[in-house]
Amino acid sequence: MLYAQIDQKLVSANEVLVTQANFRCPGCGAQVRYRHGQLNVAHFAHISARCAFEAEPESAAHLMGKLQLYQLGTQIGEAQVEVVFSTIKQRADVVVEYKKNKYILEYQCSPISRTQVKQRTRAYQQLGYEVIWLLGPKYQQSKIRKSLVAKFNDALLIFYNYKTQKCTLTANFNEVDFQSLQSISQEYELDQLLQVIKIYKKRVFWQDSPTTKQVLIQQSIKIQQQLVRKNKEWLQIQQECYQVKHNLSGVPWICHPKKSMPLGLAMPHILWRSRCVLLLEHYPLETIFAVSKLQNMFVKQGCWLTIDERLCRYIVNQFIIELVSNQVLTRIGPGKLELICYPEWYANWQFKTNSLKLN
Repeated sequence: MLYAQIDQKLVSANEVLVTQANFRCPGCGAQVRYRHGQLNVAHFAHISARCAFEAEPESAAHLMGKLQLYQLGTQIGEAQVEVVFSTIKQRADVVVEYKKNKYILEYQCSPISRTQVKQRTRAYQQLGYEVIWLLGPKYQQSKIRKSLVAKFNDALLIFYNYKTQKCTLTANFNEVDFQSLQSISQEYELDQLLQVIKIYKKRVFWQDSPTTKQVLIQQSIKIQQQLVRKNKEWLQIQQECYQVKHNLSGVPWICHPKKSMPLGLAMPHILWRSRCVLLLEHYPLETIFAVSKLQNMFVKQGCWLTIDERLCRYIVNQFIIELVSNQVLTRIGPGKLELICYPEWYANWQFKTNSLKLN
């Protein structure tokens, strides 16, 4: 921590004149020690007691980044560092008031659970603050996965590099099954970042691109590989397929999205669409569905990320549009769809890929 209490007054580690004193943690009141080495900035650390306001020991990167974010905050508005919120037993890294809005900047350098992020974010929001998680160097150097985006409950990630003192916003996430996430990154100053985030909160962005024939063939091969390797997630759906005499490796082409999709599903899109197609086969042809009912039915077939409900709606509606364009469903009036045929399954992945090559 950068501040400690002595004689009921807050003192900055940079202002300490006497290093051996009765320094206390502003949060829990336990005794802390002054430290200042060649690598770390001047700071205080607990001697022995575990602090309820401190989730984990602070690294040099966290101390430096927190101090820099505070300094950047003072340049654009009113800023405070290490603000203790006794009612929720939290100590915010940086609090900034900018253009009549109150922000809490949490600089996260160490691992943290999704539950911790959710609880801390909700607690600050209940106090009237907008929470912005800025991720440290280790996060920025790692491959971005869906689980990381979902952990911070947003359709964007923000990284802060204390060496360059730059904020990098990574957004416009889109995915194709069996491929790495695609995104766009842009560096911003802190005041620019706060304004851009507001735009992203109002609208959902992603870059969609058509899925090529080569990618579709590769996906078919990958499905077979998942089954051969006995991937539990794929084998579970394979068992459902076997019950109705289908083979998941020959799943209909309609189950392959025709373009990249925004982040919304925790499972592969092909698996989710497969479950939806299997569900449709439980209904006789000429069954009429209300669009809203069909949407709800499809939503229940998936395992969804808690990112943005709008992304979920888009993914479901896009699949319904493709089912209509491929004449599986047809519109028969406002808000009504009729099931007119079932998608074609193939005996195995070889038959399936050959059918695509012939077209």
